[in-house]
Amino acid sequence: MDLLQQIEKIISFQVNEEGLDESIVDFENEVSNKITEYEYECDNRDQTNGDPNVLLLSNEDLSLRYEENEFGKDSTIRPILFIFCYAAEGFSKENAKTVSDGIEAIIKKDKLIDSGANPTIKLFFISSNLETAISSEEFSTKKHKIRDIVLKYVKSQTTKYSKRDITATYDYLESEESVKNSTVRVLSRTRVTQSKVLGNPNTEGHVFSANLFDLVRLYNQKGKTLFNKNIRYGIDDELDVDSVIKDTLAKKPEEFWYLNNGITLILEKNNLNLQNHERISLSDPEDKSNEIKITVINGAQTLNSAAKFFYTQKHRNDSKDKAFVMLKVIEITTSENEKEDVNNRIDNITISLNRQKPIIADDIAFTLPIVEHINNLRKTVEGENQKDQEFRQNNLSVSNTLLQESVEPDEIQEVLPLDVEETQDATSEKQEENLSPYVFSIVRRGDVSSIRNRRYTLKVLPRILCTIFLEKPGTARTGSNKSLIEIDSANNHFSFHDGELFPTIQNEEQHFRNVFKEHYKPVNFAMAIYDELDKFSKDKECIKSIEKSHSRAKHINKYGKYFIIYSVVKSLKGNHKTFEQWEFTASEGRSFLSKEKYKKVVEELTKSWESTIAEAELENGSKREASPWDSNAFKKDQNVLDTYENCKEEIKNILNPENISEEQLEPEPLS
Repeated sequence: MDLLQQIEKIISFQVNEEGLDESIVDFENEVSNKITEYEYECDNRDQTNGDPNVLLLSNEDLSLRYEENEFGKDSTIRPILFIFCYAAEGFSKENAKTVSDGIEAIIKKDKLIDSGANPTIKLFFISSNLETAISSEEFSTKKHKIRDIVLKYVKSQTTKYSKRDITATYDYLESEESVKNSTVRVLSRTRVTQSKVLGNPNTEGHVFSANLFDLVRLYNQKGKTLFNKNIRYGIDDELDVDSVIKDTLAKKPEEFWYLNNGITLILEKNNLNLQNHERISLSDPEDKSNEIKITVINGAQTLNSAAKFFYTQKHRNDSKDKAFVMLKVIEITTSENEKEDVNNRIDNITISLNRQKPIIADDIAFTLPIVEHINNLRKTVEGENQKDQEFRQNNLSVSNTLLQESVEPDEIQEVLPLDVEETQDATSEKQEENLSPYVFSIVRRGDVSSIRNRRYTLKVLPRILCTIFLEKPGTARTGSNKSLIEIDSANNHFSFHDGELFPTIQNEEQHFRNVFKEHYKPVNFAMAIYDELDKFSKDKECIKSIEKSHSRAKHINKYGKYFIIYSVVKSLKGNHKTFEQWEFTASEGRSFLSKEKYKKVVEELTKSWESTIAEAELENGSKREASPWDSNAFKKDQNVLDTYENCKEEIKNILNPENISEEQLEPEPLS
């Protein structure tokens, strides 16, 4: 992956996260040219006198242009001015002026600021690796104070502006380096502790007293990929472990071994070199994707905190030499027929080691096979789409060449290469069932989650599935994650009490793509609705209008988020048993419920709730005045289901029936 692809990935994610369509970003022209120019300057600059080069990209370079007068006085949406700064060597006093001058030039000519729209300014500082990213953040926040500088620039253009409207994020490019013989100092290999060998799969463990800084250097080489199998990634916790680690390294580095639980990593058998008595060498396997790369499964917090210390306190060389940590290295032999056993062995070790720290059901659930199925399907589908695009471009190029050579149209197919014809047939088949708008990823707690980028943690997703798949919106609202995500004794799939919350493959013949189409297609739509409802339910004008329409409507607004999601999805699903026919995407979810529609849905559900629950209570002999409107009433799934059933036609009308296909709204089956 070259620099353009890496920066494109970061920019696309950030643009999408802010609610803009990343497909409108133009990487082929301005961005590509600027990156080419930057790389040329880096290769040819005077190493003795030249300042480290900096690449700056903003809205204009990315073709992110807002319409004139799009943000008037009554608009609740603020535009965003993106400024991406890339410096391979990081940001320091050597290039601080270049960065500041470049940002100032962008702000002075930016039309959003000039028009008085007061955009939110989002700064992204990208460098080549972990060390430069940490050093850049330290310099830019404590010494250079970049946000204060940018605020000064903006205030020279417009008086009303606040520092809180400027954010700065520090990131680094993903490493694709395959580590070879990364050395780690140990106190003495002759004093290593070796475990008893396990079989099926072959597993062997070693324990060392290892130099902490050398392990941080390994982290700098591999980046975030070092934690691919870890169930958490650098999470801040209530015990303030980060500060304690830094304090120990600063004041008593020689005591670190005694005060830390240690680090555990896994690698492929024969990739641990023990020939030297005072150091060990760690390597990734050679270009074999099915073998285990060096992976830290316990100790991410320790390495993150240590990296921040070592890369910001560079004068403390004594700490680099004195701080040692207990390192457990586990070698596992991978074979094709034991792949599932290998994954289970790694997952069991990972979960068990992390139980000693604060751990929740989400962390364990992330290791289960269904998560891998869901994430792999997204990679597969998006990979297919990439190949389809390449095919179309190649086919167009071939066709244009043939036309230029005056080949008759009916002869073109005959002269197309065989592989192009085969690709065309395969492409046609794939296009019939394109899952691209529906696939999503599940990420670990502590990793980057984003509804707009379809990257979900296991915090909200189980509640959404409980609402739309199990049709239990009351349980979804009040159940704890521990009760929603219940792992069976075999530790091989999610279960929800007496049924599965996360449907997965039941037998070898079953294809997960089919399982996904039956159960998971509406997830992105429902998550987008969830995001929109979060805004509506807190909107002051919306709350005021809802309370005016009906005195008790505020309760639906306050307690009914999953109630409304259930009602919308149920209306669109119609009488189909599964979601195979589902055709609504996340982008439609964000526009489906306007504020006016939301208020109408809340009002209709309120009227139905009042009559439905009251009638149910009258049947039980209670008085009408006892109609429940507190939060406890919304815990009962049957209350919600009955209420929707009594007003489903009104809900369908509010949601615009022309957007719902006749097939989805087929008549009720005859009893």
